Amino acid sequence: METKIFPGIQSYFQAAGEAACYALSIIKLAEQISGLPLDPYQSLLAGTNSGCVTYNKENPADPDNFYVADPEGFLRRLAGVTATVRKEAADYRPAPDEYIIQCWERQVTGKTITHFRLPDWDSLADSQTVKYGRIASLRVYKAA
Repeated sequence: METKIFPGIQSYFQAAGEAACYALSIIKLAEQISGLPLDPYQSLLAGTNSGCVTYNKENPADPDNFYVADPEGFLRRLAGVTATVRKEAADYRPAPDEYIIQCWERQVTGKTITHFRLPDWDSLADSQTVKYGRIASLRVYKAA
């Protein structure tokens, strides 16, 4: 697959580095489900181009950039499977046929910082939110 570099790509990557943890976690989950490696750049582009993941090309600093608006659609696009997703409490124990993405939170000067990751994989090498925070909730994926 040919990758085309578009104007402003550095801003796109900067915004992704700041806010794409949930989208990147879904990409990793899609790899686990499909058994196929996925290119993160192509996968993020597929998400933002389809509207499953938000990105405002006019404002790379938009706080809503890389919000996952349609997690089920994004996973379907990447892994080719239909799945449902629901939010559960942090202490929820998944069934063997369910996949989990953790939502971590920590408080920093009165502001809640959120970070998503898989139980065995993190898009950040040393997440301060995981280091100093707690699991606030889970996103539970189940193939339909």
